[in-house]
Amino acid sequence: MEFLKKFFDGTAHNIELRTVPAVAQIFTREEKLLNEFIANHKKLKHHIYFGCCTRAIEGNGKKESCSELVAFWVDIDFVKTPIEVADKVITDFAFKPSI
Repeated sequence: MEFLKKFFDGTAHNIELRTVPAVAQIFTREEKLLNEFIANHKKLKHHIYFGCCTRAIEGNGKKESCSELVAFWVDIDFVKTPIEVADKVITDFAFKPSI
């Protein structure tokens, strides 16, 4: 939770968390609800993804709902991009990931 507090410091809209596999999703800034979501899905051994943008529209995880861009990210779809190509692009990229 400390990470999310620091990451979203200075923002105003909802934080999005979702599980992988995709079984649950939450949009809120309420620390109690975020902690419960994390604890519940940690017990189930789900991975938890956080959106790098806050969400202006409740319950909408689509790009149209993005409100505040907190960080840049890369989303690689291995259906369209072979892993070897993705690895090379990431390795050759001038800026290294920070998270």
